[in-house]
Amino acid sequence: MRYLIRTLFSIVLVIAITSALLPNRYTIGKTITSHCQQPQFQSWVLDLANWHLWTPWATYEKTWQELELANSNKIGAYLKWQSGERIGEMTVTAISNNSISYTSIIDHHTNIGHFVAKPFANKLQISWAIEGGINTPLVGSLLTQYHKYKMQDAIDLGLRNLNSLCKSQKMEQQDAN
Repeated sequence: MRYLIRTLFSIVLVIAITSALLPNRYTIGKTITSHCQQPQFQSWVLDLANWHLWTPWATYEKTWQELELANSNKIGAYLKWQSGERIGEMTVTAISNNSISYTSIIDHHTNIGHFVAKPFANKLQISWAIEGGINTPLVGSLLTQYHKYKMQDAIDLGLRNLNSLCKSQKMEQQDAN
């Protein structure tokens, strides 16, 4: 019994020390050269009504469903969704012809996100960055590292989905001509 208590105490101590040494904030992002044109970017990224077509969370979680949408393409636009027991929401804080910034809350964790599109040789360079963190006592930093890893995968998948959507629409338009 004494050995078990020492072992458990040692595990808790290692977790606490590790958590104290790791940051509880993260910033992640990725830039791709996309097949998207400016009108496609404006339609699919700058209008929250179309996020379900490419968002990584709708891809990851098959039970994803939109619960509420308001002012889909303006400052203050609001999107709320649910996937199983998880609920997320986002609010647009800034928007222009080539960028959008938002705050989101997923599982009680607040994130700030930014999309920027820049013209590049008949294509667009699209950048997506997310900043966030977890302030849970004792294990927050460990959870932050896990969340950072998952969010990096989500950004990658979302940008690939968006690029594929643009590419397939471009091919459909070429076939129609």
